[in-house]
Amino acid sequence: MRQTGLPLCCAACLLQIVLEPRRIVIQPFAFLCGLCTAKTTGKTGIFAYNDRRAVQMMGILQKMKIRVPEQVGIVGFDNIYLCEVLYPSLSSIAQPNETMASLAVQRLLYRMDHPNDQKREDHPLHAELICRQSSDLKGGILSK
Repeated sequence: MRQTGLPLCCAACLLQIVLEPRRIVIQPFAFLCGLCTAKTTGKTGIFAYNDRRAVQMMGILQKMKIRVPEQVGIVGFDNIYLCEVLYPSLSSIAQPNETMASLAVQRLLYRMDHPNDQKREDHPLHAELICRQSSDLKGGILSK
């Protein structure tokens, strides 16, 4: 879902994302492999499974002497507080956590009152791309 959500979120923000296999790494569970792949194949972008992984990647890239965002752009997912205080600050996909929590509680209370009602409800929610320094909008992985 996060892999398909990134292009949709970018489109909603009027941004164009380049999702060419030769230019971007999307490997949520094998992020160290992704970093090695990025270094050896000339990838220019990493979309991390979450912001904590993105922060780990930034540290590893620094040790590998790979500059963010000059050589590799990074975008995380969750928009945790740490994104704002890092240098370079981390671009991230923000999701409506309060709305999701409220919907979950409402659904739980409904299910408690109606235990035999198994109907499924979809609630499409809007995510937002928060562009910061790590994605280098001027010619990096994201461009207007």
